[in-house]
Amino acid sequence: LRGLNTLALRVFNELEADYGAFPHASITIYNASLAHMGLGGMEYAGATVTNRGSLSHELFHSYFARGVTPANGNAGWIDEALASWRDNGYNRLGSLFGSSQMAAHPTYTRKTDTAAYGFGARFMAFLDNKFKDQGGLKPFMNKLIEKKLFEPIFTQDFIKEMETFYGEDLQGIFKT
Repeated sequence: LRGLNTLALRVFNELEADYGAFPHASITIYNASLAHMGLGGMEYAGATVTNRGSLSHELFHSYFARGVTPANGNAGWIDEALASWRDNGYNRLGSLFGSSQMAAHPTYTRKTDTAAYGFGARFMAFLDNKFKDQGGLKPFMNKLIEKKLFEPIFTQDFIKEMETFYGEDLQGIFKT
C-alpha cells in the first residue's frame, strides 16, 4: 500500500504541474489489487478503483473524462486516446498509418471504441508532433480544461477547439 501512495503522489504532482490544480474537491483511490478483483481500473469524479499498473492512467481521467467530459459514445475516444498517449510517455509520431471509426458509431452507442487505446494514442502522438512548434498538444489541453471543465464535449467540439487554438483546418486529418 505504501508504494501505491508514493506513486499516487508522484502522478498527482505530475498532473497538477501539467494541467493545473486537481479539478475535484477530493481524491479517493480504492486499491483494487488488495481486493484481488483482477481489474485494471475505472475512473470516477475525484476517485478511482484501480491497481498499481493502471493508477496513473485512471488519475489522468480526473482531468480528461471526469473533468473535460465526453458527451456521448462517439466522444469517449478522446479521453482514452489522451490517457493512452500519456501512458506512452507523450511520444511524438511523424506519420500516421491507417484509419479508425472511433467517432463514427450510431448515435446511441454508449461504449468507447477500443481503438482509442492504440490508434487513438498514436493519433494524439501524431497531432503532438504536428504542433510541436507551438508546444505540442499540452498547451491546447490546458486551454481545453480552462474552457470546458465539467462540460460535455462532442468530437466536433474537440476538433473546433483545436482548430481555433492552432488556427488551422483539421477536418481532413480527423476524417481519417
